[in-house]
Amino acid sequence: MPFRHLRRVTWIATCLFICGCVACSTPKNQRMPVACMYGDFFSHSARARVWKDGDRVECRLPRRSVFSEPDKRGDILLCGDQTQVAWDEAWLKSDIRDQIYANATMFEVTFHGTGRSNKNSGPSWWCRKLSQGIDCE
Repeated sequence: MPFRHLRRVTWIATCLFICGCVACSTPKNQRMPVACMYGDFFSHSARARVWKDGDRVECRLPRRSVFSEPDKRGDILLCGDQTQVAWDEAWLKSDIRDQIYANATMFEVTFHGTGRSNKNSGPSWWCRKLSQGIDCE
């Protein structure tokens, strides 16, 4: 009988640990800048892309690395291929991040889950623009 009780406690503790890990790795829902851009970042012709309500775009948070980490301006959600590539290449030209932050718009962003994992660029989500914010699954 005591062995059965120990197994149950171990099972419950394991489930709580796993749930805690998932909860800790899901980004916090927050108001944050969201950048979705197109154009040439090297010649300063990049502009904010029109993102209509209901449209879905793949987005990611900058991964935490020497070249990709957000600066003192804080987290930013990078949406669309061109924005994400430009962020990763910002070490080549110092003002690329300035362009991205300048063209970003503040939104309430809701994250559902931890995103799809990619070891090279960090987790990504498919995000839908809604009238009240951005919803990322």
